[in-house]
Parts: sequence; C-alpha cells; structure tokens
Amino acid sequence: MVTVAGLKLLTVKLLSDIARHWEVVGWHEMRKDELVRVIANRSRTKLAMNSPMKPSEVEDFANAALADAAKKAERAKNRDPRERRSSAKRKPRPVRLTPEQKLQQLRQRLAQNSTIRTSDKDEDRFVLLVRGPYWIQAYWEISRRTIERAKVALAHNWHATTPILRVYKIVTEHSSHQRRIKYRDIPIHGGVSDWFIDVLDPPCAFQVEIGYAFQPNNFYLVAASNIVTTPHQQKDDGETWQDVDEMTYEMSIGASERNDEDVRSVFEDKLHRPMNMPMIARSAAERTRRNFDFSADADIVIYGQAEPGVQVAICDEPVRLSDDGRFTVRRRLPEKRHVFAVDAVGSDGVEKQRIIMAIERNTKIMETLFVEPESED
Repeated sequence: MVTVAGLKLLTVKLLSDIARHWEVVGWHEMRKDELVRVIANRSRTKLAMNSPMKPSEVEDFANAALADAAKKAERAKNRDPRERRSSAKRKPRPVRLTPEQKLQQLRQRLAQNSTIRTSDKDEDRFVLLVRGPYWIQAYWEISRRTIERAKVALAHNWHATTPILRVYKIVTEHSSHQRRIKYRDIPIHGGVSDWFIDVLDPPCAFQVEIGYAFQPNNFYLVAASNIVTTPHQQKDDGETWQDVDEMTYEMSIGASERNDEDVRSVFEDKLHRPMNMPMIARSAAERTRRNFDFSADADIVIYGQAEPGVQVAICDEPVRLSDDGRFTVRRRLPEKRHVFAVDAVGSDGVEKQRIIMAIERNTKIMETLFVEPESED
C-alpha cells in the first residue's frame, strides 16, 4: 500500500512522473505536498492499476526511500556526540590566493577609493620636501570642503577623474625668469597622504601640483606645493620623519616664500618641536669666500700588549715592543676600506695568534652654511 510517509521521501521529479502516468490533471503546476496527496488518493483507483507504472512499483520506491531514511537515522544515532559537535563546528577552509590574485584584489580596492584623501582640518596644506639628490616627498592635507568644490566644478566628469600628482621642473632663463616644464604625472589613490617621487639631474628645482585628470589633457588643480631644489649627489637621503633634520628643512624652503609657513608647520607637527632656522643655506651666487681655510684628516693608531719575547707584526711588518711588551703604531687612513692583520708569534715559533681589524673611511665635505643674524622682534 502506498503511504503518504513514503511518498514524501521521493523527489519531485519522480512524483511528477507518477502523476503524469496516472493522468493527474494539472500535475505540472502542483507543489510536492499536493502531488503526494493526489498520488496517495489515486493509488487505489482502477486508472492507476491499468497504468504502465503500477501502484506496486510506486510502493517499492516509497519503501526503499523509507529504508534509506531509517539507515541514516540509525547511523546518526550511533555516532559519537563529540564527532557530531566537531563536524558541526568545522568551517570550510578559506581559499588560498596566489600573490598575483592578492595584488589584483589590492588594485581593485584602491580603484574603488579613487579620490584624494581628505583631512579633518579646515585649511589645505601641500608641501614638497627634499629627501636627497634623487628623491623628493610630497605631503598633503586637503579638506573635505576643497574636495566638495572640486566635485561640483567637475560635474558630470567627476566619476571619470583620476587623482594625480603633476611634477614640474623649474628652469631658470636669463638669470631671473623661471619657466615650468611638465616633468611627469603620477596617479595616486585615496589611501595615502604623502608620496615619494624619484627625480634625476641633481641639483634641480621642482614643484608639484595635486589635482584630478580627466578626458585627454584636462587637469583640475586642487593645490600647488612650494618650489624645492635637490642637492648635489653628496647629500644623504633621509628615510623617516625622525631622520629629518635642520639641513633637510632648509633644503625644502627658501625658493618660494609663499609656502614656507606650510613647510614649517608640517615639520613642527611631525617632529613635535619648533623649527628655528638660525642657519640658512644660500645659493651659489650669494656665497662669498671667507677669510679662513678649513680641513680635517684622520689617521689610525693601533696599540696593544704582548708577553716579552713575542714577535708582533702588523700587515707583515715587524713592530718594536717596549720593555713591558706594549706597542703603538700609527698608520695613514686614506679613503677606502682597510683591513689590518695583527700577528703574534711565540718565542718558540710554534704558537701563532692573529687579530683582524676592518675599518672603512668615507669622508663627505658638506655644503658651506652661513649664519643669519636673528631678528630682535
């Protein structure tokens, strides 16, 4: 006998086939519960008995489904409760991404944040700092109000814009006239508030503008930086804000008085101390020769002590010992890496000891600085 409990365990597809063979009207529009009820009632009719799919076959399907359900229930009942808990808590393993996929995800996140990062301050600050002969650093604090003005001004072009840093090379012509030459455009994203820019041909003057590029050759200016001049190659590169000293500060101001106050305020915020400038580096044209010469040099003194009778040599050159075994040797120290081998051989000639000293000399002659008298105001 076909039971409702057995029919409920059959699939909808199988129930639909049974209803079709038993000529149930509207079977293709019925839900599973409706199909179960109609088939259970129709199983005792003569039409079902004469159908190619006999009620006995349907009963076999239903009984098999009931048997499978009973076996699953028995296995679940006999399973260890700890195993059930562990399987319930087991989470699917996360998909491990390749480095290329991670990079692609990062690029997608940055593309979604394609506007200039805003600051909580009401005023805009955009300064350019010298970090070495081949590096300059742009730092900006742009208010939300400025970005909103740019959004209104760009109107329908806003969603097609790209935030960029536009770098200009400043060329001096006829001793006084300055001309700006577009050096390069650098696309940026909203996740940063500063950018290191590599430049060439030191010493050279640069200025940077921050804004939005849209359509071919169109640029909306948000803010312009001060003008800086990179030093000669002998200058050292800074790496962090803690490396910024008075020399870096003075290299970042002076060429443009308009932004000097912004540069000073940025340095004071980052270093948490006032920036006083008693010493200002002047341009080569302003430097005059002073009435004194200045130079510095260095030698190395190697000293030690050995037992009387021990033979000592430095770089295979014998060294004379005093009566108490002390020795002192002075050597020249030119510009390079030096390795000094100090050997000692016992009086019996059997035991030998060696001490290696490695020293490198790297002298840098810095740019001349001139003391500016402080005003009494």
